[in-house]
Amino acid sequence: MDAVVADIDKLAEKQQANDLLVESLLDQVVALVATAQSQVLAESGNVPLELIKLESSLKKLTSKATEKHKELYGHMSKHGKLIDKAFKLSLSDIKGSPEFESEESLIVTAIALDFIRQGQFDLCNSIMKEAGLEVPEDIQMGFQDMFAILAALRQHEVKPALTWAETHRDVLGAVGVDLEFSIHKMRFIHLLTHGQPFEALQYAKKYIAPFSARDNATVGVMALPAIIKLSNLMKERRTEWSQQDELPIEVTLPEDLRFHSTFICPVSKERTTEDNPPMMLPCGHVISRESLSRLYKSIRGGNTDTTRFKCPYCPVHATAKEAERVYF
Repeated sequence: MDAVVADIDKLAEKQQANDLLVESLLDQVVALVATAQSQVLAESGNVPLELIKLESSLKKLTSKATEKHKELYGHMSKHGKLIDKAFKLSLSDIKGSPEFESEESLIVTAIALDFIRQGQFDLCNSIMKEAGLEVPEDIQMGFQDMFAILAALRQHEVKPALTWAETHRDVLGAVGVDLEFSIHKMRFIHLLTHGQPFEALQYAKKYIAPFSARDNATVGVMALPAIIKLSNLMKERRTEWSQQDELPIEVTLPEDLRFHSTFICPVSKERTTEDNPPMMLPCGHVISRESLSRLYKSIRGGNTDTTRFKCPYCPVHATAKEAERVYF
């Protein structure tokens, strides 16, 4: 292959040199004819002699051009032989093979199905019809559905793909393919990257949030071995697990299951919970409810939600009553 490429480069150089030579010869022909014409019109010389000289000069130029053309043609001929040698392919070795003769229908079917995989259904049906064969209906319908789904996805329409994924949910789950979730994720990202954050949020709540129950169970199973080991250890030492809403051990999760907390209070540096939710002040800054309570209680006599206090991040004053809960 390298020899073929190198020879192509040499041939291209010779072709370019030949083109320049031909242009030069043509310019000389034009100059000779123009000179002879001017001398004949001026009648300053012997006309027959001038024509003989012109003919002789033109023959020399023609001979030179022909010689260079033959040289270039010779190189092209050698290059063709080099290509034939490098890419030698002969089907004579398999011609007449009994395996291919006895299974001709399988060969035709394989060729036809290759076209159907490319979406060329008419060509596939034509080949099968000429061979007296039929395309299996389930195969043709399957590929037609696939190409229809792909065409819809190119238009950012996910409904056909979701319908198919929901219909084949059990089959996909058996082989570990999470296609339904991937389609919803693709739609969510499309909305988010096309300036529709609110629509993306609503879409995620409606279609992506239900998958959390499945993932929560998976994450929980990962913690079982460590919890069982700890439980046996506690029984041996006759101790009890007394903490609430908290595991006594750290559960190490894989990278794809590690997520940032929903919101960390900038004042207490703690993660907010249902019992201690994030609260937004009138100025727009968000802190946890416990931090909010500590702010107005730190004011002398400030034991009610009507006590005014200063926002910890800007000069705006507000009351706890004016704060609103934020939902992420």
